[in-house]
Amino acid sequence: MDKIKAKSTGDSFFRLQDSLFGSPLERAKLHLGIAKNLFILSAFLYFFALLMTIGGSFIDYAAKGTFFLYPVFVFSCLALLYNICSYGIVIYLEKYLFLRYIVFILCSIIFLFIVSIHIGAYTFLLSLLGIK
Repeated sequence: MDKIKAKSTGDSFFRLQDSLFGSPLERAKLHLGIAKNLFILSAFLYFFALLMTIGGSFIDYAAKGTFFLYPVFVFSCLALLYNICSYGIVIYLEKYLFLRYIVFILCSIIFLFIVSIHIGAYTFLLSLLGIK
């Protein structure tokens, strides 16, 4: 009975607070876990909508859902990639934590490029970059 009372007194918030404001390794573990769960959820939703579109079930709604879930799926893939790289940097390159910002910028550029191709704005982006 004491174990149940100890768990319900609010110690879980302080454990979360310790992991958020603790060492970079604890934060990286927490962020990686969140990114994995987000990826699993978005991959399930996207591929479920895609299979419904291919299968012909509720084709109007499934096609719109697939179109709108694609950027979410791409974001979750890149967030997972960023968090894996960040976790590796925290573990192996502890003195070079600034590399996380470089990985973040690269993932952001890749996300913007993929989503702009998806919505048809890639010609605008190419003209901004000076590529013909």
